[in-house]
This record gives sequence, structure tokens and C-alpha cells, in this order.
Amino acid sequence: MNTAGVGGKVTASIREGGWDIAIGKIESKEKANHAFVKLMEHLFVEKMVEELQRSLIVKERLT
Repeated sequence: MNTAGVGGKVTASIREGGWDIAIGKIESKEKANHAFVKLMEHLFVEKMVEELQRSLIVKERLT
């Protein structure tokens, strides 16, 4: 960004604003990553429950 001719306080403000945006993007990405991990955990547990239910049904049929 070209800040030539802009006062020091304005330049500092622009830089701080840029950092806020960068931090917001990082936080948003971390939230998205966390949500993705939670979704995968949920799907894994759901899949394991289904497998256990199938195993129990097969076991019941065999006995």
C-alpha cells in the first residue's frame, strides 16, 4: 500500500487496521478448522455406532 504523503498517525492506523483484518482471517480460519474437526469427529462416532449395531445384529442372527 502506498502511504506516501500521509501523516505518521494515519499510516500507523492503516497498519493496525491491516493487522486486525489479518487476525480476523486467522481467527475465522481457526474456527472453520475447529468446526471441520468437530464434524469429522461426529461422523466418525456415527460410523462407529453403525458398525457396532451391524455387528450386534449379525451376532444375534448367528446365535
